[in-house]
Amino acid sequence: MSVLAFHLIEDLTAMSASEIRATHLNKLFYAIIKGEKQITARTFQQFLESIYTQPDKPGCIYKLTKAPKGLSSLQASIWFELSAEFCNGDAAKLLKYLSSTDILTLGNGTILRSILKAIVDPAIFWDYLVQMSMEGKLDREGQFGFAWLLCQVIYLLSPDENAPFREVASETSVIQPMLDSNDMEIRNLAQRIRHKVSGYDSGATVGDQAGPGGRHDNDFIDFRAISIIPTADEVRSTDPAFIRPSNMFEDEATRENRHGVYLDNQFRLLREDMLYEIREELRVDAKRTNSRNPRLSGLTLVDVHYQPEDRTRKRRGVRWGIVLRCKSDLWQFQRAKLSKLEKRKDWLQDNRSFLKHQSIACLKVENELIALTTIERDEDLLVRNPPEIALHIEGAASIIRALVKLKTAASITLIQINTAIFAYQPILKAIQETKDVPLEQELLFWDKGKQQQPLSVIPPDTIASLEQNPSQDLQSLLGLAKPVKLDSSQSASLLEGLTKTVSLIQGPPGTGKSFIGALLAKSLRFFTKQKILVVCYTNHALDQFLEDLMDIGIPQSDMVRLGGKSSNRTKCLTLQHRNQRENKLDRNDWTQIKLLQEEIRQLDQSLRTAADLYYKTTIKDPEIWVYLEFDQSSEDYFDAFSVPRVSQKGMETVGRGGRKISEFYLLNRWSTGRDAGTFVRHDVAKVAAHIWEMSLPARQAKLAEWKDAILREQATLLQKLAQDYDRAQKELDAVYESKDRQILDSTHIIGCTTTAAAMYRDCITAASPDLLMVEEAGEILESHILTALSQTVKQLILIGDHKQLRPKVQSYELTIEKGEGYDLNRSLFERLVLKNFPHTTLHQQHRMRPEISALVRLLTYPDLKDAPSTQGRDDVRGLRMNVVFIQHSEPEEDNIELDHILENTETSHKSSKRNPYEVQMVLKILKYLGQQGYRTDQVVILTPYLGQLRALRQALLKDNDPVLNDLDSHDLVRAGLMDPAAAQVAKKPIRLATIDNYQGEESDIVIASLTRSNKEGKIGFMAQEQRVNVLLSRARLGLIIIGDSDTFLRAKAPTNVWRKLIEYLKNNGNICSGLPARCEKHPKKTADLKTPDDFETKCPDGGCTGPCGVLLACNMHACPSKCHQISDHSKMKCYHLFQDNCPQGHSRQWECHAGPPDPCPSCEEKSELAEKMKRVAFLAQERRDKKERDHKQKMAAIDDQIKEKHDALRDKHLEAERKRALAEKEQELSYLSGSHTKTTPPSHENSSSRSSGVSLQVPTSSGSNQGSNNDVVQDTPPEPSLSRQQDDVSAPRNSMEKKLSLAEAEWLRQKQVEGANNDAIDKIMSLGGLEKVKQGILDIKARVEVAQSQGASIKEDRFSVAMLGNPGTGEWRQLRDHIY
Repeated sequence: MSVLAFHLIEDLTAMSASEIRATHLNKLFYAIIKGEKQITARTFQQFLESIYTQPDKPGCIYKLTKAPKGLSSLQASIWFELSAEFCNGDAAKLLKYLSSTDILTLGNGTILRSILKAIVDPAIFWDYLVQMSMEGKLDREGQFGFAWLLCQVIYLLSPDENAPFREVASETSVIQPMLDSNDMEIRNLAQRIRHKVSGYDSGATVGDQAGPGGRHDNDFIDFRAISIIPTADEVRSTDPAFIRPSNMFEDEATRENRHGVYLDNQFRLLREDMLYEIREELRVDAKRTNSRNPRLSGLTLVDVHYQPEDRTRKRRGVRWGIVLRCKSDLWQFQRAKLSKLEKRKDWLQDNRSFLKHQSIACLKVENELIALTTIERDEDLLVRNPPEIALHIEGAASIIRALVKLKTAASITLIQINTAIFAYQPILKAIQETKDVPLEQELLFWDKGKQQQPLSVIPPDTIASLEQNPSQDLQSLLGLAKPVKLDSSQSASLLEGLTKTVSLIQGPPGTGKSFIGALLAKSLRFFTKQKILVVCYTNHALDQFLEDLMDIGIPQSDMVRLGGKSSNRTKCLTLQHRNQRENKLDRNDWTQIKLLQEEIRQLDQSLRTAADLYYKTTIKDPEIWVYLEFDQSSEDYFDAFSVPRVSQKGMETVGRGGRKISEFYLLNRWSTGRDAGTFVRHDVAKVAAHIWEMSLPARQAKLAEWKDAILREQATLLQKLAQDYDRAQKELDAVYESKDRQILDSTHIIGCTTTAAAMYRDCITAASPDLLMVEEAGEILESHILTALSQTVKQLILIGDHKQLRPKVQSYELTIEKGEGYDLNRSLFERLVLKNFPHTTLHQQHRMRPEISALVRLLTYPDLKDAPSTQGRDDVRGLRMNVVFIQHSEPEEDNIELDHILENTETSHKSSKRNPYEVQMVLKILKYLGQQGYRTDQVVILTPYLGQLRALRQALLKDNDPVLNDLDSHDLVRAGLMDPAAAQVAKKPIRLATIDNYQGEESDIVIASLTRSNKEGKIGFMAQEQRVNVLLSRARLGLIIIGDSDTFLRAKAPTNVWRKLIEYLKNNGNICSGLPARCEKHPKKTADLKTPDDFETKCPDGGCTGPCGVLLACNMHACPSKCHQISDHSKMKCYHLFQDNCPQGHSRQWECHAGPPDPCPSCEEKSELAEKMKRVAFLAQERRDKKERDHKQKMAAIDDQIKEKHDALRDKHLEAERKRALAEKEQELSYLSGSHTKTTPPSHENSSSRSSGVSLQVPTSSGSNQGSNNDVVQDTPPEPSLSRQQDDVSAPRNSMEKKLSLAEAEWLRQKQVEGANNDAIDKIMSLGGLEKVKQGILDIKARVEVAQSQGASIKEDRFSVAMLGNPGTGEWRQLRDHIY
């Protein structure tokens, strides 16, 4: 055996089975493409596998095309077996392999083109693949391969070559299943195919795949067809968006249609910036285990027609939406134990960033993103338990797809995205609505050397006067309230704004460019009737400018402010304020409103009906059958499933057991994977053999396709109704807004932010502004200014400074700094200046002291001059110099919590850093400046990074609550680092901000924390000259910078502005190792405060370490503090301690300023203790008394209840006795009226015994005959006795009277029930005791009454009563007299 063979065997032994197979396949690949082996039934699949398993895709395909037998072998393999299994197997894997972008770029697409031609020409395999697709026999892999192949042949082959393939792509049965596919890649390929085919059909020029359109379901050639809210496929798409570089303005090829290209690119660039932030949020959210974005899982769809719960509010503009219900209560509510609706609503109002109104939310079904929605924050729904949330979905395709998916969803999830979509949407929509670009000759076609046409709106003599005498007092000339004189550069800028169609006024920091803007507005208001639209980027800047206009003398009635968040002074200018007291709607408006409301009502009903249909639909055999009957592409299936009719009358086809065959018999058998059953040999099955031969997975896929189509029909109906509903709501809003238009039409100056200008675009357009004035134009995106340019605008004034901060964007890829040429953050102001458009520059600054202005003059503005007012200002107290750079080498730290948003932008979370050393130094410096007498509103703290901003804020909160401006608060809330409720709390005057957010503002002293300190020299966006310029130009009196100069000197930047700055500071002695402190009282005493501890040891009270020594207000003791800045001690309290004894002998201490305590604390304490004990005893007794009173009240209440119950029982029994007695009397009457001989008279014997059984006062004795009386209540507790003297109304009644005896009770009964009356018996019954006598009297009375009733004689009867009476009472004589 040779050594080579031995090593080969050894290598094979070490390889796995799969690796050995790969080696054999590789050998086969080379053998076949070289012609050494032929394609056979055994090798054709192995050859295809040897291709699509090659790791080097470009190399494999290149060899395949260049080898003598490569393409022919591929062709033979593709044709060898035509089956569904082959199309879904080896063929699909090969096409997937060929879809690699590495192969597409080979030879600029020529290599792939040759491969595709070998596959589809001749069309043996292609025709079969099309057939399999139309029959629904392709699985996901097979469908992807077919879609990709169709897309590539249309794009790569010539128009003549791809004509038949375009014809296939035009078939609805081919393209629609792709568009409706659940696979995003297949849908995107279908979009590309449709895009390319539509271009051919319309005759338009459709470029290659890098041009606009076709990437996904929201990519079109016409940017106006693009939905602003991205679709799910768009967000997930990995294809780069179509955007043009900014140098298109220099391209002569775009000259003829430059304004169209300009609008298109402005839209696409701004929208791509928005999409970047959305994608980044989703990317970060997917990586984090604990998402900081609100996430709601386990949702269910409860309504597909959202309506506000409180209809009485008559909310306008409520768009169509859907409502989802949470599975359980929000954990935020559970954690706070909020069960009451009011408390839950309060929490929502305090946490407005939670499910923020109009924020973006990702809607997922089974963890698949199906739509991006906007949240309608209806708090009435959110406070429910479980909560419900309303969502709006944009775009017809997104609505339909979402409704289809939600219908059968088992798992629905919603994730809030914090992208500020509201900042983009109005601008993007306004660009879509823009048809022409006003002033396009100046803005789009300006060439160096051109001259502008002069304006003639200002009287010529006024212009001449300004030109001849620039420094004159303008008070009388312009109708100003006070004298105003301008320097030469200010006067030139004023003339520029009054005489040019487009004027650019550059104002370096502190030169008063806002004042020139106000002066221009005043001049135009004074001389003309022009309507002026003033726009700014932020609400803060807008309010400042409007206040300047008021200060310069423009009446409030001449101005209106659009939008919210106004200042106290500008609140009276707001549209809302004006609407309260001005224009009302007229009769025509109300007529139109009623018509639209009726239309909305009808649409609302139609939507509700469609929603009910959507909910009730369950797709079973009957629904599928109806769909197949009317769907043209499903005619073969309908015929295949139609049960054959029996031609003979009276006969019908039956199945097993003689059961009648349903009309859905065949459909049901096919759906469950069975054959045609009874009709398996019938022509209906033979003709449709290809349908009955489909595998179960293929059948299930087809069923899913039909069900999906049925749902799509319902979803499409809902979508169209929703579209009409939203349109009517929008028209209704427009009518209501007509009163806003009346106010704008009658006002000379309209002020708003750029976002508000887009939101109120229709109202502003109707007002027909003549002039657009843009303040801080250097920091506003060009697209924002474009949307504020109404068609009526004839003049544009841009006031700004392109050498300060550029506009903020989210995507670093689109910035000038990235260098890709998109230049999204280049303002219109800067672009025109760079094109040599004429502009004026203000040269005299009024803000910075000369030491500070020297820095910006060195770096940015060599011609900048200092106004006289900046000279001779006092030095910063406590410091040896007014400009300080504190050098240190303490390293920076990464802010882990801010680790997931943009890099290279000011609000970047990736680049967010912090430096603990600088945080502590800033805190000590701030305290030190306070000790020098500076107020917190005289100092501002600036830093470039959010991480440092947060660290500074937390440190400063211990002593001062920093006032974060609205942009800083928004960024911190968005980063999850600041509670929204905390952002709304009122802050103290100390100001803390990022450098970017402090542009346009100023302060006496600026403390700047640079944060960066590393060995690599990484300084991120701090390398930008514009940011350094803003940092250096904010201070009026003093500038204190803390940083690592070595890091900034090592920075690798094209132009290291820091090197020049640090060298200048070093040469002037401004770089120190610590804060250069100086004692104001003892100027010769100085200290370098290098560490935070140095402040406490070297200048604990703001001066030196020596004692103060000045007598305090008591004129006895010296100030105990170290040297400090307060010189007047006349009101300073003395805290020297004294000690003595009071007259009672108690030891006591006091501070000098307070004097001896009077009274003595110990004496007072003893007295208070005694009083306290009395108070305790008093309260204890009060508690006992209260308990006693409560007990008596309860007992009395119970007694009352008992008496009430007894009275009720007594009344009931009395009523029963009365009925019985009445019955006896009636019986007796009946007897007396009849025959005496034939009728036995009623017996009254033992009447007293019987009657005693119904006594209300006492129970009957056991010997009483009570069983015969059905009305008697036997087991009745004894009742309290009534008074014996019933007729004596004055007799007292109480529950303590003794109970009646049996005889007394019976007599009382006879009186009450039978109406008996006998004074003698009354007297006997009133006597004590004598029970037998009383009973004997009643027995006698009964005998006498019976005899009388029977007409019998009692002459023979003898009655007697024997009783014992007390001597001398005489009672027995009275009794005898009454009886006889």
